[in-house]
Amino acid sequence: MVRRLIPLLLLFPCLAVAAATEVSVQLVATQIEQGEALRGALIVRGIATPPTFEMLRPLATDFAVVPQGVSAAQGNRSYRLMFNLYARHTGHIVLPRLRVAGNLTQPLVVTVTPATAQPAMAVSKATMRAARAWSRGRSISTSTPINEM
Repeated sequence: MVRRLIPLLLLFPCLAVAAATEVSVQLVATQIEQGEALRGALIVRGIATPPTFEMLRPLATDFAVVPQGVSAAQGNRSYRLMFNLYARHTGHIVLPRLRVAGNLTQPLVVTVTPATAQPAMAVSKATMRAARAWSRGRSISTSTPINEM
């Protein structure tokens, strides 16, 4: 009986390591100007269910959080939750630890400086075509999504 249990006991630590959950936050930069988007991702490996944007709620104290999407690699149960952050104030801001499946991310520090100039307004080609057509008294329809206009 004991001989049968020894291989099982040796097997359980291996299963625990293989099923370990890893969580981290990655940011594109650690210094931004106020009003500038800070792109980031919550990386989660080793859980069966995908993370939700609700997990980013602790960031809402110092940042406006804009969800961007979730990508998954089902083979290794790995997820990437993408988001943009917009700082609510300037200074050194500590991103708090995020809890995912009982694990915590490491805190990160972001430096937010005052905006030096007004950001240039990005105008798409479709918006320019619509503006020209309107000024000529014609209408034009476009399928450009609002976020690209």
